[in-house]
Amino acid sequence: MIAIPQKFLKQKMNIDKEFYQSIDCDALFKKIAMTQDPAHMVQLLFAEFPLAQFWRFSVDGKKQMKDSWPGFEAREPKYLQGMYSVWLAMLEEINTPLNSRGLLNYHFIATQHVEMKRLPDELKGCWRKEDVHFGLLDDNASVEGILALLDRIEIGDDTFLLARDNVSLVEEIEIEQYDIINSHTYQYVLNDKIDFLVRKRGMIQEDPKTKECAKRLLAEFILKHNYSFRTQQHEIYKLDSSETAIEIVTPTFVVEEFLQDRVDELIRLHYKRMTIANDSEQKLSIIVDTVQKLEQLHPFKDANCRIFVMVILNKLLLENGFPPCMLYDPNCFDAFSKEQLIHEVKVGMKRFQDVLLNDKQLENAPTVDVLSHEMDIYFKKINEMLRQKMEEILSGNLKIEQTFLPTFNISCTEKHDVPGIPEQGNKSGLNEKIVQLTIT
Repeated sequence: MIAIPQKFLKQKMNIDKEFYQSIDCDALFKKIAMTQDPAHMVQLLFAEFPLAQFWRFSVDGKKQMKDSWPGFEAREPKYLQGMYSVWLAMLEEINTPLNSRGLLNYHFIATQHVEMKRLPDELKGCWRKEDVHFGLLDDNASVEGILALLDRIEIGDDTFLLARDNVSLVEEIEIEQYDIINSHTYQYVLNDKIDFLVRKRGMIQEDPKTKECAKRLLAEFILKHNYSFRTQQHEIYKLDSSETAIEIVTPTFVVEEFLQDRVDELIRLHYKRMTIANDSEQKLSIIVDTVQKLEQLHPFKDANCRIFVMVILNKLLLENGFPPCMLYDPNCFDAFSKEQLIHEVKVGMKRFQDVLLNDKQLENAPTVDVLSHEMDIYFKKINEMLRQKMEEILSGNLKIEQTFLPTFNISCTEKHDVPGIPEQGNKSGLNEKIVQLTIT
């Protein structure tokens, strides 16, 4: 059993006026100044929210200006109804502390009826069984964010590695170790950069500034040369005894069990840290750090960003007296720095206020004349179901309270159904309180 500190559960919600003023959200503060708890905050924020704009929580801001939600539907049919369903499940359970069983539920709800090429049905609502990867590009990574990853590698974090996709560049650098940067090869690669600075720029090897400069050069190199972030649980890459080549070692632990334990630990640490946070900025920093750690753990084969950044981030914000946010690019949680992410989240909070108050022109909302007849009917139906379920949530009848995280042991081979938007009838699931949206 993982217990949530009672200090966190029992304290009255504190709405920080100065924080809201600092992000130019005075109007939001006026709406929620008398909030008693997260469920009450949801009622105050969403009672007047234009539900026709709810899709903006689930579509990147930059893509809202391009192909909007129909573009997501074209790539993954039923994406939006899955996201509506998981958002409602999250709001319904807003007074329930986060736990890994809930994460599995949310993942299943969000993906169960979505047509996804990279996520087979048997892994919906389950931890992944093998390693996964994503590219580090200008859109989702920064030099500062990669420096933070190198800091983790330097202190021995072997849960991930940075790998170069274009191996033909090895001949240019003439050392194979640059292909794989992890806790086992990092010092070798960093020393090579330090030697370069000593030889070419006359820097002093023992000077701490030389190491700092070498690390930045390495981060810039990684961002420039098509590296990817790869999890490292199924296979671990190490230098061989001669330190001239990479060898692959297969660990003895089961990947799903490792992920279960790691998720539990991240959640436990999150709530522990929140009890000692002194102000809103510290709380926001902890929330951002937790969400990024979960996103970088990438415990699901696919749909990690939509669960952690689009849903869990907003759950943790609402739990702590912050408004939800609509991010310009949720993928920034892949490898931006914490400071950069805090800025992005604050901008996203302001964007939520703009949509709520409708005091700015909303760009590129798709209209009937650009939608197919089937897509128009689909959108109207899921919005009607959204309206009905949101009315139930805002009435307060579905408020759930829980004082500790339950004991659980979920196996990815275990058969379980969690209703999201079932196509035929209702299904019993792990959580009987999960919101059900049925389209007929």
